[in-house]
This record gives sequence, structure tokens and C-alpha cells, in this order.
Amino acid sequence: MRPKTALILLASAILMAGFVFQIEPRLAAKYRVRTPQRVFPEITPEIVSSVRVIFNLTNELNVIRSNGSWYITEPISYPAAAETIETLLRVLAELDFTASIGEIKSEQLPEFGLQPPKYTLTINVGSLGKTIYVGNQTPFQDKVYIQPSDKNIVILASQILSKCLPTTIDDWRDRSIFLAREIQCNRLLLLVDNTPVELELHPPLPRWRIVKPINARANTSKVNRMLEQIASARVKKFIADSIPNNLEDYGLLPPKIEIAPAIDSNVINKIRLGGPANETGDEIYALRESPPLFFTVATYDVQDCLTKMDALRDPRLIEFSPDQIQALQIVATSRFRVERGSNGEWQVNANQVWNADTQLVALLQQVLCNMEVFQFVKQIATEYDLPAYGITADSPRYIIHLDPAKTGQPNPTSIELQFGKIEGNRVFVRRTDETSIYAIRLADYNRLAWAPFQLRDRRAWSFNVDQVSRVTVKEGPRNYEFLRLGTNNWVQNSGPRIQINPFAIEETIYRLGELTMVAWVAIGKESLPQFGISDDPDAVTVETKDGKTYRLAFGGPTPYGSLYGAVEIEGTIWIGELPRAICEFVKTYLTASESDLSRP
Repeated sequence: MRPKTALILLASAILMAGFVFQIEPRLAAKYRVRTPQRVFPEITPEIVSSVRVIFNLTNELNVIRSNGSWYITEPISYPAAAETIETLLRVLAELDFTASIGEIKSEQLPEFGLQPPKYTLTINVGSLGKTIYVGNQTPFQDKVYIQPSDKNIVILASQILSKCLPTTIDDWRDRSIFLAREIQCNRLLLLVDNTPVELELHPPLPRWRIVKPINARANTSKVNRMLEQIASARVKKFIADSIPNNLEDYGLLPPKIEIAPAIDSNVINKIRLGGPANETGDEIYALRESPPLFFTVATYDVQDCLTKMDALRDPRLIEFSPDQIQALQIVATSRFRVERGSNGEWQVNANQVWNADTQLVALLQQVLCNMEVFQFVKQIATEYDLPAYGITADSPRYIIHLDPAKTGQPNPTSIELQFGKIEGNRVFVRRTDETSIYAIRLADYNRLAWAPFQLRDRRAWSFNVDQVSRVTVKEGPRNYEFLRLGTNNWVQNSGPRIQINPFAIEETIYRLGELTMVAWVAIGKESLPQFGISDDPDAVTVETKDGKTYRLAFGGPTPYGSLYGAVEIEGTIWIGELPRAICEFVKTYLTASESDLSRP
């Protein structure tokens, strides 16, 4: 390296080091962003112990913090609106001098509404207090003028501060009707339509149950919503901190409803909901027992509480879910049992055992578990009352056996439903473990299975198209025969000539091999005429290479645009509603069309 170049590099290094160690720190100190200085550094919301507010010159309001909660101590004793007070303290704590408009003279204070001030705040942290004056809003209504008592400056504070300040004592009162902990109860005492009603929470699920005036399942979700609404509802208007003498004038004697949560025998509190408090009816009168409070509440906020006795009862006939059902025992014109095996598959047991149709059993479980009470007909029915509703020893019955491992019950549980007479669009029913008579909709009743064949696997048979050697079709006086020579290779051996479509024939036979009925409608040869299936019906017969024969006989039309069909399974004739596509494929690809028949 040349000496001159080395000197230049050395000089550059020295200059750079001088900049780094001498000039840069001075520049950084000059242009460093400084954190704005807080106006009230002594205010830390978490440790403020009390707040005093003087407003309208003479009204004074004192609140203190005790055990993490805020309470009004003057001019009344009442829980305070903690969120409002905490927001006020947070706004003051975060206020800095960037919003200051500078020092002002005392004669200028009236211009800002600070002499006399609209509000005088005293914030106490332990034994130390900080006084703040609050004046007018700014011309654009987005800020408010405030002044620390120990400084001749005016600060612009957020409009949020103004919204947190009270105009009346009620503004800082806690508007909760009940404390949140009061929904944690295991008993609920109600007065509904002037009738005492008692509910208890039953473990382990847990579920609510009515124990007075009757013993019945309660609408648990409804009861929980009532408790949630009472816990979350807020006082709309404070009227008095005492119980008025003329309760009947406000619809509070008797009330629309009285609600008293309890833990065991200890009643936590009691509230009454009464009549409308205005012409629109969107507010109602209410009364709390302890501490006494007469107030109004928004009707919408307590709409689930304004209930009737029937609405408190469980609207479901069965309170369990489908996966908890282990078996169904059905007694009607025939007796049979549907049971879940150890492998999870369902079977029908009716003198012989059949594989049940998984989808149909699942649908039946859903129907049972979603079946709603259409009408609570009689709360307490004796054995002498039952015949009037068509409920006798011979009535159709469903006995539902539940899996104790899934219900949480220590012992196997079963529910027996006895169905009575049909009256209009309703069917009477009772649970043998309950005293009431219910009515369900006729449409729900008709969705139940009453014969074992209805739940049998709808798959008629199963064969692979590659196993097929011959197909014969009978259509009225005409007979057709088709031979399969290989994949998609079909020839017509006899019958009126048709336009062969080997791919369509292959698809038709494939679908026949997977034949699944829409529904089974009957069983036994004696039922064939009822469904339009004659002694010599139209039919399609499939022969396989191993010598087996599968025959489908066609019957009359169904109400849904298809045909009834009959098959033989293990020596028994089964009749079902055919899939519409099967009928169309056989008609289109295995029989002659009008154009086929008209050809010479």
C-alpha cells in the first residue's frame, strides 16, 4: 500500500471515531424523543382509596374502595359503579402536559368554567389527596377544561372524563340488580301467576327439576337464561330505596313473577317484576328485597323471566341424547327389540335377528330425542284418569334403555312411553316415571317405527356385475334375455329387439347389485296384492356364474312417483319402495321403447 493512501485511511478513521464518540451523543441528546410529563403522576388507579366529587356547587358524593370494590358512603350507602370510577381515574392518570394551554390568570378562570368549577374532584391515595377542578367543554365539544388546584394552568382532557362525572347521585350507583355470584345457586324459589314454584338443581349433569307444586323435569336452558338475565339486567331508573306501600298500583302485588335464588335453605335475595312503567311497555316496575330498592328495568332485559308455569317445564319428552340410547323395546301389534351391539352395529330382534339399518335407527333416535311436548294436558293424572286419554295396558309402548356409562347414572336407566288415542293433530302420551299426561304432534308420532321390518337393513342384496352371466326381464306379455360376454359387452338373446347400449346396461345391473330400498313397507307373501304385485308380475331376474338368482318383482305406484318392489331374502318376501332411478334404468335400457317396437 502507498504511504499516501495509508495516511488518508488513518485520517478518515480518526475523524469517524471522533464523530462517534463526541458529536453523535450530543445530537442524540438534542433530538431524543422525550416521554410527555404526566399532569398527575401521583394518581395510580389501582391504589386510589377514595374519590370525592362536588357538583352543582352543593351536591357531594363520596366513594371508597374496599376489598377491591367501590362503595358510595355519602350521601347514601350503596355499591358504586366501579367501571365508571375506574375509567375516570385512568383518564386522569394518563393525562400529560402536551394538552396544556399554558398558564392563565385568575380573572380568566370564569371563561373556562373553572370559577366556580362545575366539578371539584378530590382523589385520595392513602393520606394524600389531589384536588382537580373541572370546567366547561371546549367549543367543539370534544374536550373539557380542567385545572390542578396547585397550578395556574388549564389542561384539555378527553370528553370521556366528562361522561364519567355524575349529574345526579344515581349516575354513580351500581345498576346491577343481582351480583354475579348470586346465579351460583342450587335452588330457585318462584312465584308464578301467584303460585309458589320451587326448583332444585340436580347433579351430576346438572339439570333443574321442579319439586313444587309438582315433581317434573324443568326446562334447564330456560331456567339458566332466567338467572343469566337477572344477573346481567341493569336498573333503568332508581325510584326509591324503600318498599312502597301501594305495591298493587305497580303490578307488584301480586307480581308477574317473583324470583328468589337460594343455596340450600338460604335465600340469597328476592326480586319482583311487575306492571309496565311507561305507555310503550318497554320498561316495567321491579322491587328488590335486600337492600330494599324500587326501580324500573327494561322489559327486553328480563323477557325470559316473565314466564308461565308450562314454559318452565322441559319441552322434550325425553331429556337424553341419541348416543346415550343403548336399546329400544317396542310393543305394538308386534313386539321387537332394537339393540346396539358391542361392535356399535344395531340389530333388530323379532323372533329372528336382522341387521338394522344404521341410518333409520339414527333417524328414529333423533325423532325420539327431539320430540317436543305439544301440550301439557294434565299435571297430575291418576290410574283412573288414563283410560280417558286412551292409555291402557294394551297401548303401544316404547321402552328406551339408556347406557349408564354415557348418562352418568350409577344404574341402568329406562324410560317407558305409553301412547294413547289420537285426537285431531295430537296424540296423548305419558311417561310411566312421571305423573303428567302430555300431547305430542301426530306428525311426530307417525315418524316412529311400529313394525320390525321398518328398521331392517334396506340393502336387499349385494352382487358384483362381474359375477353376472344372464339377465331376464318380463314386461307384460314380452320377455327379454341378455347375456354378458365381458365388461361392457352385452348381447340380447331373445325378446323384441332393442337398441343395445352396453354401458347403460352395465350401469343398470351394477345398480341392481347394490339395490337399497327407500323403505320397507311390508313383509310376507300375503301382503303382495296390497301393493299391486300380482302372481305374475313384471320382474327382472339376474343370474350369476355361481348359480345364484336375484329376482325383483315390480308392483304399483308409490305416493312419491316410484314403484313398489318385492324381493326374497332368506325365504321371506320383503316389499319396499324402490328407488326411482332403478325403475327408470330398467324401463329405459332393458325393455323395448315405442320406436324399437315400431321398427320392422
